[in-house]
Amino acid sequence: MNNNLNKPEQTFESEKPQFNFVRFLVLLFGLSFDAPPIEIYSTKQPQEVISQLKENLDSSWGNLILTFKPKFIGKTKENKFAFWWFQPGRRNSWAPIVRGVVEPAPSGSVIKAHFDVHNAVKIFSIFWMGSLLAISVFMFFMPTGHGISLFPLGMILFMLLLVKIGNVMGKPDCKKIIELLERVSKP
Repeated sequence: MNNNLNKPEQTFESEKPQFNFVRFLVLLFGLSFDAPPIEIYSTKQPQEVISQLKENLDSSWGNLILTFKPKFIGKTKENKFAFWWFQPGRRNSWAPIVRGVVEPAPSGSVIKAHFDVHNAVKIFSIFWMGSLLAISVFMFFMPTGHGISLFPLGMILFMLLLVKIGNVMGKPDCKKIIELLERVSKP
């Protein structure tokens, strides 16, 4: 059995990371979680990986208030999954949620996933930054000549600080999530 399931070491010019301005803005304003995509190879079939993942997830979202032990909360559907690490007593709106798919591969399967933030956080971030942009434009064109106030700038900096703190607090959650994905992919 061939256990060499790693990707080849050769990197082509087109595969090298390039600066993406839109991705930069998305990360800057808290619309995504700052972590590299996940790709884990397994000798198991996709159905086996999904079923083991389902065994490790708790889908009872309504019991979060009465939960006193850490656990993975999420769901699977066909070959797709989405979950996060829930730890009672710790609040982080920017906690990472992993969303992914288990696809067939020549010698088993491959788990492809990425980290994300909750959709409510994305909406809040867009509203916050849009409001501050509108206030800034309004203040700049005020006839009284006040120009740009420091208030919108301070609120933008506060938002960026919230996003950064959320990402730092979520790094241990990312490690737990990756450990689970590696565990369910092993034979």
